[in-house]
Amino acid sequence: KEWQLPSAVTFYESPVNIAHCKFMNSLSEDAINVFQSAFIFENSIISNSFSDAFDSDFSSGVIKNCRFMNSGNDGVDASGSDVQVKNCEFINTEDKALSAGEKSTVLAENLTIKFCSQVFTAKDLSTIEVKNTTVEEAEVVYLAFQKKAIYGPGKIISQGVATKNFKEFALIEKESSLIIEGKKQHNYTDNVKKYLYGKEYGKRTVK
Repeated sequence: KEWQLPSAVTFYESPVNIAHCKFMNSLSEDAINVFQSAFIFENSIISNSFSDAFDSDFSSGVIKNCRFMNSGNDGVDASGSDVQVKNCEFINTEDKALSAGEKSTVLAENLTIKFCSQVFTAKDLSTIEVKNTTVEEAEVVYLAFQKKAIYGPGKIISQGVATKNFKEFALIEKESSLIIEGKKQHNYTDNVKKYLYGKEYGKRTVK
């Protein structure tokens, strides 16, 4: 009774390979949570998740050839993690397709992202590097900012990303950075956080 798990499926300090699986209709905070573990998640589907689809906490691993459909919050949420996301599809994500926080590194390539609130979000000393990706129908494509005082700014590096139909191209705080095709962008926004978490974009996190 003293130990309550917020996710439907949890791997704690347990290396895991997941392949050719479907995780559907989760009502938990996370459909899958990997904590302090090495993982491979491939050729699988997470659909109709109430909140986050895949949550990586202080872990390292690869997500490839997967589909994330109808995510109630984030598609892939990385905290204190090193994650590679390859050849994946994100359809109808109510908050962030890829979220990196707490000194995470996310390397993403060959993604298809459609109908998403916030596509790439890097915060709190995290870096997202994305290549050869298509984004269609989004509220905000790039977001980089500092959320927690004990950390620092976020960074996004983008190459070969095609975008179509969005409200805001980027919300980047001055200390954070967005580099597109090798060129640093200089259009900054103060206090990015005030626009997020359901205030103007995205969705309030449900705990």
